[in-house]
Amino acid sequence: MDPRLVFGELFDEMPDDVAIRPSENCLYFSFSTKDEEAYRGCIKVPARLPSSGMVSIFYRHKEDANRAHVGKLGPNEGVSLQRVTPLSYVATVNQKSVEFHFQELRLSKPTRCKLRVSELFVAPCFDESGIYFSLLFDTDTNCFLWIVNDDYPTHDEFTEIFPNIEIGCRSRFVVLNDRRNSRRVLVGVSKAEVKTNSYYDGPFDQLPDNYIETGDVEIQKFIHLNNPDRIGMVDCFGFFKMLIASRVAIIPYYIYDDFAIFDKLSDAYRNESESLFFSQFLKGVNRF
Repeated sequence: MDPRLVFGELFDEMPDDVAIRPSENCLYFSFSTKDEEAYRGCIKVPARLPSSGMVSIFYRHKEDANRAHVGKLGPNEGVSLQRVTPLSYVATVNQKSVEFHFQELRLSKPTRCKLRVSELFVAPCFDESGIYFSLLFDTDTNCFLWIVNDDYPTHDEFTEIFPNIEIGCRSRFVVLNDRRNSRRVLVGVSKAEVKTNSYYDGPFDQLPDNYIETGDVEIQKFIHLNNPDRIGMVDCFGFFKMLIASRVAIIPYYIYDDFAIFDKLSDAYRNESESLFFSQFLKGVNRF
């Protein structure tokens, strides 16, 4: 299937105003062909390339990951894209215009939790799972970590599987209930969800690009601190300069297929000092 035709069909069905919620400006969709083959994918308006006037489309067969389609659409394909505000664009195709509105995020640390002395608030994130996260950076270890932003409802029910370790019934995210600091730290994402590139594959792919583009959020310097080998290799968004479609994946958590590691993590949290626990955990998972 030609991505241009798929985009055109989807665009014709859109209302005049569309709200895009996830942080990286991804509008998710699914459709079935006349042969009842099911596909899902997303349309993305990339904040990192505002002057290119391009939108991208990606979709894949639900049962066959090898049947994937990617396209970039701009003036040559009959797609006009213009910025209205830092958080909105208007796309025009064949005399029809649709205004895309991106989510406004709170650029401050969560209020219902504590940050440890060595931790800095880096960025907010609204994941496609429907959960708000906050990205932190630990200056003692030069490592990232994600925490659930409990200033917002999660629309998920977390059940304890080990002392201080909980799992989301909907998302299957595994979190450490860090009661000492009144927060939930993301410690695990299901391997099955990662393999299928589902809505629950983790927040690594929903960085707040609109705010990086405006300079309100800085990611690059923390990537450099985490891995000095990447100095000069990534742009301000964390994309590799020589591989413009590839981005540093900030995944400071386990990709699990069983719960054994979380039993050990539970024991460590209960038996080690706070500084030693976080140092060992972060150094163990920050391998990107």
